[in-house]
Amino acid sequence: ACYPLALLGVFPREIARWAALTLVLLGIWQGLIWLSRFRRSNFLPARWTLIGWGRRSVRGSSLVMALLVGGLGLLALAPITDADSLAYHVSVALRVLNTGAFPSNPEWFQGRLAGAGEVLIALGLSIGAEQFGSLLQFLGLVGIIGVVRHGGWTDQNQQMLALLALLSCPVLIPHVASPKPFLLPIAMTTTALYLTTTFLNRGDQPAKGDLHIKIYILVCLLVMTASTNKLNFLLSGGLVGLMAFGIMWRQGLGWAATGWGLAAFGLIMLPPALWKNAHYGGALWEAIATPVPGEWPGSQAFHAYLLGYRDSSWPFPVSLVVPEGLGTLTTVLGLASLVFILIPCAIRGTGPSRMFASMALVLALVASFLGQKTSRFYLEPLTWTLLALLAWATTQKRQLPG
Repeated sequence: ACYPLALLGVFPREIARWAALTLVLLGIWQGLIWLSRFRRSNFLPARWTLIGWGRRSVRGSSLVMALLVGGLGLLALAPITDADSLAYHVSVALRVLNTGAFPSNPEWFQGRLAGAGEVLIALGLSIGAEQFGSLLQFLGLVGIIGVVRHGGWTDQNQQMLALLALLSCPVLIPHVASPKPFLLPIAMTTTALYLTTTFLNRGDQPAKGDLHIKIYILVCLLVMTASTNKLNFLLSGGLVGLMAFGIMWRQGLGWAATGWGLAAFGLIMLPPALWKNAHYGGALWEAIATPVPGEWPGSQAFHAYLLGYRDSSWPFPVSLVVPEGLGTLTTVLGLASLVFILIPCAIRGTGPSRMFASMALVLALVASFLGQKTSRFYLEPLTWTLLALLAWATTQKRQLPG
């Protein structure tokens, strides 16, 4: 609700402050509930057996995972020093607070990349919580961990390996410490993909029913909200949304899916598109699908700069694995990117594993042709690949005799 108010220019600092204080109270309440449940849950297993080590095991893996996650959580509390965040993520949020409206300066090219995520940053800044945006990204990482940990996979050791592969990615470090909307949208699209593959596509549920419609609505809300946070998630969110839409038609719920999808689009994605069209011109589809719509001088050059930006001079895909130097160590996926080699194994599987792997492969291929060849844009297909491998391993284990 805050984003449309900012687009309309009726989002003064007082409203932002009251909204932020309300979120603080709700967060304390939910945090107490979560802590009480966490104490009774098995969020992290107490024992992890390394594959290939026979019967040797490493005890205390829960402590290792807690240290990794806790360290990233402490990093999210650090002051904002990322140049990109200071250039427009925080600057746009401050402009919203100072003017009560979303900035519409066509000459500020980086500011034109902002979206709903910057309004969330503004909520934190309204009460002096500079790290609120970074904490949201950390919570996005926690959400991804939750999908991996509680996704219904049978082997805890494989879950732990998947989590270690994810948390070992150096590119997580700058994005946990930055308020830029990145990890939270990945958690949204990943959750939407998980709901689509494991609930909407299940054959043991009734072909028609409120459950499918409710899950589909949730999927639409997740992928469209992710798209309004950062434009590059329009691709991954669109892929998940189209898959969910096709499943609904196959199950005889196509017209209901069309109606609810259009309603979600009109509520979430249409207002910013109309706002961009009114301030920058161009066609309406450009306001939805392009970062800098309109025929303003320099727009095409800035768009070409975005597409051609590279973190490393190493050839792709070596640049995903090997850093160019110590200064670019946190710009790579590291050895975790080698899991992409195992995508063919998951595609040969059945059910969720094939769907996870297919979506990861399509997203990675389209991103390599149409987007930046930087590691951060492959963290999302990497996460989906890990889910595909977990689903494939679970299926293989269930098919074993006995």
